[in-house]
Amino acid sequence: MATRVEWAPDAVRRLCGELERQLPGVLAWYGNETGSWWAFVPVTSGDRLVEAETPRGLREAIVKVQAWA
Repeated sequence: MATRVEWAPDAVRRLCGELERQLPGVLAWYGNETGSWWAFVPVTSGDRLVEAETPRGLREAIVKVQAWA
């Protein structure tokens, strides 16, 4: 299990904003209680919710889900 990291609100907003700009239609956030990064990914085959331990991992998960659609 990964060590939980406390993220500063400004850093979270910046990282989520970058993901949302790079991947239109995606809604990204950091779960303070879960310690995970999350995204709602709209795809034609049915919307998906993805989770990752890092912002980079979240981006990879989003791209993977979009490729499946």
